[in-house]
Amino acid sequence: MSEKSKNKCGRLIPWFVLLYMVILAAERIQSLVRILAGHPGGWFASPFDGYVNCLAAASLCATAVLLAVKGGAFWKSLGSACEPDWNLMTLFCGILLVSGMVHTEYTIPVIQFIAYGALIIAMIIRTACVSKAGKAFRYWYSLIYLTAFSMAIPVVYRSFL
Repeated sequence: MSEKSKNKCGRLIPWFVLLYMVILAAERIQSLVRILAGHPGGWFASPFDGYVNCLAAASLCATAVLLAVKGGAFWKSLGSACEPDWNLMTLFCGILLVSGMVHTEYTIPVIQFIAYGALIIAMIIRTACVSKAGKAFRYWYSLIYLTAFSMAIPVVYRSFL
């Protein structure tokens, strides 16, 4: 792979990951703030509400702390062609994903899907860049599997069965 195409991949992916994190975090934060501001019973109106609200808040806080403490390479990768730490970037996305899996009051699913779209675009770009180096079938098959599997992850919704 040429150095020019490697730099282009290295520069695009962190921006799409950042877009995913900003959109999803903003959507989750607005939900939690609206619950505190006007939902009868606040965060703990029921055991279910307490569970999803606390889990969403913990996920957001853990992502913020991890980005602040270990996110140096990620932040640098936004402004230069330096290679981000792919393992940590995956961890940032995964921890934040937990907050998106618990649907609190005032969740805006369309906004969440836009965030997930940014993450999937980042995964497609990464796959396209690394699959040129060989083993293309394995990389593309893994991307398809991960994307399909992620759509099957159980999302926590309130049920009145």
